[in-house]
Amino acid sequence: MSAPEQLKLAYRAWRARWTTYREVRSVVLVPHAPRDGSTTAVWAEADRRQTDRLLERLFPDGLDPTVGFDQIPVARLLAAPPTSGLQLAAFRSGLLLGMRLRKMGWHLHLRWVDVCIDLGEGTDAVRRSASRNVRRSLETLRTEGWTVSLSTDPADLERFHREMYLPTLAERYGEKATRFDLRTLQEMLRHGFLLKAQHGGRWLAADLAVVCGRELWLAVAGIQGGSEEVRRSNVATLLTEAALRRAEASGLSRVNHGGSLGFANEGTLLYKTRWGGVPEARGYSLRGGRFYARDWTDVALWCDPGATGVPEALDRALPIVDEGHRTGALAGTKPRPGDFRRLGERFGWTVLGSAEP
Repeated sequence: MSAPEQLKLAYRAWRARWTTYREVRSVVLVPHAPRDGSTTAVWAEADRRQTDRLLERLFPDGLDPTVGFDQIPVARLLAAPPTSGLQLAAFRSGLLLGMRLRKMGWHLHLRWVDVCIDLGEGTDAVRRSASRNVRRSLETLRTEGWTVSLSTDPADLERFHREMYLPTLAERYGEKATRFDLRTLQEMLRHGFLLKAQHGGRWLAADLAVVCGRELWLAVAGIQGGSEEVRRSNVATLLTEAALRRAEASGLSRVNHGGSLGFANEGTLLYKTRWGGVPEARGYSLRGGRFYARDWTDVALWCDPGATGVPEALDRALPIVDEGHRTGALAGTKPRPGDFRRLGERFGWTVLGSAEP
């Protein structure tokens, strides 16, 4: 593709996003709360691909659009905080729009965060500060004879993609899984390596690690056949330690443990922060053979905390919101939902629905 064609394509993509923010039309959806028979008036854009996960967490019983709906232009919501009996609203938001929304009292829910581990004091220091469960798992895995080796063999990558990566996604996420194709993984391997976990002479799990500047990114993981038994062995703990030691030996400054959904009670996030990692609204994507910082699209969220059903919904989901800064931290190395709290302006993070300490 020539340079003018690339420029034209980029312009069209930008224009499509901008017009989406300006012209998207939405519906008021009314979910049913079977416990008390009440309803909550919820506004969400008609194309809810970006907001579905948030709404599914808030209202696991589902949204029933047949109860009532009404078209509302985004401009009406941007003119002032939502009114007219609306109790919760959510829609896609980019960086510039987000700055405007914050001034109007909206929150920005972080759909995705990457957990990053600082190697400034070395791997041994990271291990000492990790949770007791992490240290116990490492000792058990070594006692049982687990080992980790490194590979850059394309044949190993093909086997990993076929026997571990795809089955693991299918087992954990089903049809909702977002999958990298083999060609993308091959491009990643050119910038990194496979960490292979073996037990009893069998290769049972692996992480695909990519070097991005001064950081090692654990981009993709998989377990042989998506086995739940192997997953419960906590072999991921041994792979993480191997990645930390490899990064330290290579002179890298930290390890990006990969992404998690932006909910305080998300199991993946809870596991990764037990290494002392800090969640950040950042990450990497691969385009044209180069790695770029991800183009984050947050979900703008407004709610009436006193409305029927809203406090219960927020306590159920514990969505992490960004109050104006792009880095954050969690309370403690072994967080539970009750441990999350507002940490002040230095970090600017809030978890909606969690109790203040």
